[in-house]
Amino acid sequence: SDVVDGVTVDRGFQLLNPAYPEAARVLDLDALALRPFTAGVLLAGADGRRPVVADPRRTPSALASTVRSTPGTRLEQLRFAAYAAGVGYLPVSRIKDGVDTTIGETLRPFGAITERVLAPFLSGVLFDDSRTTSRRFVELVLRSFVRGTPSVPSAGMGAIPLQLAQGVDVRLSTPVRSVTPTSVTLEDGSVISARAVVVATDAGAAAALLPGLEVPRMNAGTTWWHLADVPGSALT
Repeated sequence: SDVVDGVTVDRGFQLLNPAYPEAARVLDLDALALRPFTAGVLLAGADGRRPVVADPRRTPSALASTVRSTPGTRLEQLRFAAYAAGVGYLPVSRIKDGVDTTIGETLRPFGAITERVLAPFLSGVLFDDSRTTSRRFVELVLRSFVRGTPSVPSAGMGAIPLQLAQGVDVRLSTPVRSVTPTSVTLEDGSVISARAVVVATDAGAAAALLPGLEVPRMNAGTTWWHLADVPGSALT
């Protein structure tokens, strides 16, 4: 997270879903003071309309809009409702142990729901609109959306690594010159020895530290920040 003119902004598409099993295991979610989003989407139409399609269990007020505006035939809608319920609440082994295929093949039976809702949504979540991502992976992501409400910590996503770092010997803003399997050489020439070294960086930085590492093709994304009026605040 960065602070711009006193406003905390997150880099990239950032959400924390409290239904993530690892998040529940290692994070103090109450201390993060999560701020949830509405569990739904706005459909942008060519006519300028922006109907809301939302999970009626969590947003009852959007039930009428959801029923009226969900794309596709009634059969496609029922198929998707059954599919989402299975992904969300049947044993997770059904996803992990099932035959894998592309998510495009899996979502094809849902017709207009896939084209107008699922495909655009997943292209933002995955940074990939090819629909070739593993069905297993995408269904695990969808499972978290069905079971939990996407949120961000009140202090921004940067609050998560800060919480994880509590009680751990962490050095921030410390450039690294090189690494070996058991040591890290800092820019000032000092060396830190360890039993093992994990390089957890973007692909380009990892390649600079690990000569010969093949850098995969990466999809790029652009973050747009919009400052909305906040009642009772000086922000405009």
